[in-house]
Amino acid sequence: SNLMCISNNTVGIKGNITLTNTTYQQCLVDKTLQQFKDCDKKLLSEMKSVFSTIKGFDTLTITQYSVGSVVAS
Repeated sequence: SNLMCISNNTVGIKGNITLTNTTYQQCLVDKTLQQFKDCDKKLLSEMKSVFSTIKGFDTLTITQYSVGSVVAS
């Protein structure tokens, strides 16, 4: 059996990130549309691949997008 030690401590980080290599897309306007869900999933996947290099990284949640460069909060 594979035993794994998991820390009881967690750390939350809240902030904004500006993605300078991409622009706000119409697909991020309406959260109820499938287009939004597809764009959100793609961006979340890309960001998770970057943040997953941080030791202890567990989850990433994007709460909103803003016009301009894509700003994920």
